[in-house]
Amino acid sequence: MIILYRICPHNSTKSPFFPDNKLKMVEVCLKSFVDGFGDIKPKIIFILDTCPPEYKELIERVVPFEKEFIEGNNLENLGSFRKQVEIACGLDDYVLFQEDDYLYVPDVGEKLQKAVEKFDFVTPQDEYLYYFNEPRHIGKYEIKVIADHHFREVNSTTLTFACHSKLIKENKDIIYKHEIWDFPMWQEIRGKDYRIWCPIPTFATHLADNLAPCVDWGEVCQKYQ
Repeated sequence: MIILYRICPHNSTKSPFFPDNKLKMVEVCLKSFVDGFGDIKPKIIFILDTCPPEYKELIERVVPFEKEFIEGNNLENLGSFRKQVEIACGLDDYVLFQEDDYLYVPDVGEKLQKAVEKFDFVTPQDEYLYYFNEPRHIGKYEIKVIADHHFREVNSTTLTFACHSKLIKENKDIIYKHEIWDFPMWQEIRGKDYRIWCPIPTFATHLADNLAPCVDWGEVCQKYQ
């Protein structure tokens, strides 16, 4: 699996733990990612969007895996996502599209790898809104067990997800059509009979308003400070 990890120095959402310190949030998320994927030690391609030198210095210090860097200026959210798509289309491997504001629990890389070998698309996050009467997610969904872990089908997810790179090539036009609007993108992809799955309990959380349920994320965050 190859990780396509995009980082920018600006907060697009207000983190509940680091609302005014993006560098610190990136550090904590990176450290959790290293613990999360230490069981498979993946290659990471970092896409750095207008990042000051301290971001690359942080990555060199914190991340022990094989890595390379692509540095751009003023790519913004859409540009860095398009860069992920472009890179994935040139690969023949499983890929994880990773945003910079996700906190992980330890030792989930192998489970995610095995799941993405069985499913079309896999998100590492069991989202809060899947369970609390969000109209877009109401419905009946299948549950399966892979690598001694439950996975449930979901209706949509964010732009942090894993799949084989061939699925990016097959759906590139749909992805570009919707740009960074994830919900309509996923609805059109699912309309082609592809399926999306998430782990229960979750492997990660997006550090936004609604954190993934059933994990004390404050405690996880404190561990990496």
